[in-house]
Amino acid sequence: MKSKFSFAGDDAEISMSPLIDCVFLLLIFFLVTTMLKKWEKQIPIRLPEMKFATSDFSVETIKKLAVDEKGKFYQALGKDESGFDIFSPVDSLEEICKKFAKAKSEVQLVVPSHLDFQKIIHFLDLLQKEGLNNVGLRLASEKRN
Repeated sequence: MKSKFSFAGDDAEISMSPLIDCVFLLLIFFLVTTMLKKWEKQIPIRLPEMKFATSDFSVETIKKLAVDEKGKFYQALGKDESGFDIFSPVDSLEEICKKFAKAKSEVQLVVPSHLDFQKIIHFLDLLQKEGLNNVGLRLASEKRN
């Protein structure tokens, strides 16, 4: 059976002009993009200043407040011999917050890790209403023996 297509008499050629056009387009593209990179390097950028590395706060000066699941607040008094924080109940959250705000102290709120996110936001809102705007958040692990 004979094929409909005959390859013996065909002179197959690859036209070079479209190939050369593509090469020139690629060359122009790469030249333009490298020129833009040089121009981007010359754009004046003002970087932010470092604040935290030169901060006056140290780990020892951070005031710690803790809260339990029921919403009772506790203040850190110091550390025990194991290095864990010792907390005592807070009688008046307003007084403690005013004292911390007046001293412009950085405050860290310690919350249980299993507490709902909505409750954590509620406690942060309470502290903000009392005038504490510089509050960090730390999730506490389970109770130790």
